[in-house]
Amino acid sequence: MRIFSIKIFLIKIFLIIFCAMLLFSAFLPKDFKIEKSLTINKPKADVFAYLKSLEKSKEWQLWDKKNPNATINIEGTDGNVGAILSWSRNSNSLFDEQEITNIVEGERVDFEIRFKQPINEQFKESFFEHFKQLIRIKTFPYFTTQTIDQNQTQVTWGATGRIQVPLNIFYYFGHGLLEKFFESELAEIKKNLEQQP
Repeated sequence: MRIFSIKIFLIKIFLIIFCAMLLFSAFLPKDFKIEKSLTINKPKADVFAYLKSLEKSKEWQLWDKKNPNATINIEGTDGNVGAILSWSRNSNSLFDEQEITNIVEGERVDFEIRFKQPINEQFKESFFEHFKQLIRIKTFPYFTTQTIDQNQTQVTWGATGRIQVPLNIFYYFGHGLLEKFFESELAEIKKNLEQQP
């Protein structure tokens, strides 16, 4: 009986914590924006051509570099609106499609990251649809470029999006890590571009 009572007590504690997190997340913003900037010692034309290339993104996207066995495909004409980069890091991959949605040549390129149904048959379609509706994460990354001088370009790597309750609580506490992630990717872009002849 004592063990049963302890289990009931622990369940109650868990429910109290969960309800408190749910209530707290209801008052947090659902929309988010991240922006980080860096100066690259290359002309803007060279920088922009590199940034809008989905093929080149495999050289600097840290998540893909940590998953060298990922299957990556590009549909459409790379570097143009409508081109899609899709990747499968494992059979349960969720975030695996990125499309170029807008280009202002030499100034800005916009992307959209979308969910895609896992290949693994154990994930039934109905379950996945419910899961997508639960988390409802929309992410829209972008690059902007600005000329500093003939051989220097300021690059801003950013993203806007929306995270529904209760997952917005994780962004509230973890956005600092995401900002560091963006900074690291910018540093990788700078290194790769400045090593080019």
